[in-house]
Amino acid sequence: MKTLVCFFNYDGMIVNIQRHIVDALLDMDCETRECHITELEKVAQEFQPIMVLLFHPNKEVYKYKPVIQTLHCHVLAWDLESPYESDIIFDLAEIITNVFTSDENTANALKASFPYKKIFYVPHACNPKVHHPMEVPYEYKSDILFVGNAYPSRIQWFRDHAKEYKDQMVTLVGVGYRGLDGYQNQRVLHTHISEPEMIKYINGAKLVLNLHRMNSDLDMANARKIEPLSFNNRYFEVAACGKQQLVVGRGEPPRLVRALEGDELAKFQEINSYKKRLKDFYLDILR
Repeated sequence: MKTLVCFFNYDGMIVNIQRHIVDALLDMDCETRECHITELEKVAQEFQPIMVLLFHPNKEVYKYKPVIQTLHCHVLAWDLESPYESDIIFDLAEIITNVFTSDENTANALKASFPYKKIFYVPHACNPKVHHPMEVPYEYKSDILFVGNAYPSRIQWFRDHAKEYKDQMVTLVGVGYRGLDGYQNQRVLHTHISEPEMIKYINGAKLVLNLHRMNSDLDMANARKIEPLSFNNRYFEVAACGKQQLVVGRGEPPRLVRALEGDELAKFQEINSYKKRLKDFYLDILR
């Protein structure tokens, strides 16, 4: 299916996932092009796609709703930050044909509001070509690892566990942890890192903390107060590396997810690949 991937972000985790999805489309022999939302009208006229995939739309999409409404093809909005930014998807749903959302509660709320639309809950996944076990040098080793920016709930977690972690080798990667009390002698990288670097740190960790974002962390665009239910992308990426993780913020109490190994790991990687997810859901759209 001739697919135009229209993106909104130029950096961060979203760009990594976009790259994996475009690679998966190409692996499926889909004729695929990419464009920024500012170029959508021009590129769509030139390319004549069967599907326009609005990948993780942000508030800039409102300026381009008139353009979207003139597209003579399937239009799919694929959102990765629901329910935190779910208002955007609810506002788009009336004028597009399909919605993918990575949160099950958000998908159910959308189906209740738009029963005549094609709405799919598409969980996050991993890319086995990228997220896999590997040996790493000592500088990537740690007892406990967390990668992600310093939301209030995460800062509180590290404050609450400072004494528990003081004799462990802790690595914190992300903006906002500099000067965190109790972690002055730990490895705190106040920066963003590339995906290949992140995979090395994950493979070097004995335990990966997966502190999910909470509704209270940022005032975003969730007027319906939908509670997040589904696992984030990190859950699948860590599992695909065969590492143990502690999942926080998806049910209580926090849940220790053991490391997968051998045939179990290989099966997980295959089932949770972006390529398989795309193939399954694209076939559903075309039925």
